[in-house]
Amino acid sequence: MILESEHTTDDSLKITIPDLPYDFKKVGSTETMFRALNVKEYSLVLLNAEFKADEIAKTIKQIKRKSPDTEVLVLAGSNGHTLAVEAAKAGAADCLFKPVANNVLLAKIKCMCELVKTKNELMLLRQQVAMNYAFDNLIGVSAEIQKIKRTIQSISNNDCVIILSGEDGTGKNLLAKIIHYHSSRRKNPLVTLDCSVVPAAQIESELLRAASGTVFIDKLQLFEASTLAKLQNHFRRKPADSSCGFRLIMSVNEPLYDLFAKGVLERKFIEGLNAIEISLPPLRERTKDIELLTAYFLRLIAYENGSDTLSITADAIELLNGHSWPGNVRELENCLRRAAALCNKKHIDASEVGLVTSDSRVGRHANSEKDRPAKFGSLVENQRHLISQALESNEWNFTQTARQLGIGRTTLWRKVRKFNLKRDSINRLEVMRVTTDGEQK
Repeated sequence: MILESEHTTDDSLKITIPDLPYDFKKVGSTETMFRALNVKEYSLVLLNAEFKADEIAKTIKQIKRKSPDTEVLVLAGSNGHTLAVEAAKAGAADCLFKPVANNVLLAKIKCMCELVKTKNELMLLRQQVAMNYAFDNLIGVSAEIQKIKRTIQSISNNDCVIILSGEDGTGKNLLAKIIHYHSSRRKNPLVTLDCSVVPAAQIESELLRAASGTVFIDKLQLFEASTLAKLQNHFRRKPADSSCGFRLIMSVNEPLYDLFAKGVLERKFIEGLNAIEISLPPLRERTKDIELLTAYFLRLIAYENGSDTLSITADAIELLNGHSWPGNVRELENCLRRAAALCNKKHIDASEVGLVTSDSRVGRHANSEKDRPAKFGSLVENQRHLISQALESNEWNFTQTARQLGIGRTTLWRKVRKFNLKRDSINRLEVMRVTTDGEQK
């Protein structure tokens, strides 16, 4: 928008830059300009009017209050140096002295409009990052996940060293990003060093690139001893000093005490960093979160595919609950993405859920002809038979049976009650049948 008091208002004025057209609204008074700003947001306001130094400062401040994202460009007379200084103090992006060549003015307008566009895109990106890495993006209602949420909320902003331990696929990368983007270093880079792919010679240059940001060292157990020594030397600084150096977050795929016992990591190295360990549980130990995670991933997949909704049947959920998930949350997401690609409708049923690992109590037995009951075709029938077989082979030892099936003891108890399994009824199982709603026949 152009404020130019020497001419009458002309809404039809247009200046076209090759390949990048802009529409310009021309106004003849500050009152008209502010009325226009109340109706519409403009990328740029060009002030080409006679102002006193105090008047220009007041006008610019009013513009910035009404439209904080709008940039202001001032055209001043040849003796307007004082005006230019006051305009800059008030928040003007730039000031040009008249006379100004038309091509120079158009180039400046183009540059400032592109700057506004870039700022808006950056703001949108930051909003998306904040949404993707909010505390609630750590999905789960289990006690373990709720405890982790409380922990990271209290330590995200205090710059302490953190070690995330847990099996592959439990969400350590996501947790590192959540911690970083809720810390005072979130405006600085998060540098991820995957020890399985980053050469040792490259480590130091990557650490320098982190500046005042956060370094996330993934799979710390794969670091060589010499590289760990370099890291320790590089990280010698006051833990509370967030103005220099970087914050350190590391991940390992086993509990620290196991890695100490195996000699993979030295206890003195970890203790020297005064690190806090956060242990992420495997998915098989928080099965109550599976349905919630499934709903989250289905919403995400539907959004990515431009679909309104994507649902899943109860039988498919039961199948997911019966899997031991050796690949954890990552495996669950990949499984649902495959199922979504296979289904030709807006809901996924059990036949489209492909459990490709050999570690699940359903998948393991369903792929073995010698273990499959000849006439047990439904999901409920298979589960009942597999659980009863495992109980019999372990002489009804619930701890051993749960471990063999890859589920928790609580889940096993729930299944035993659901199927009304009793020790003296095992011999009769071969002649019993169960319908999909659990009714015995």
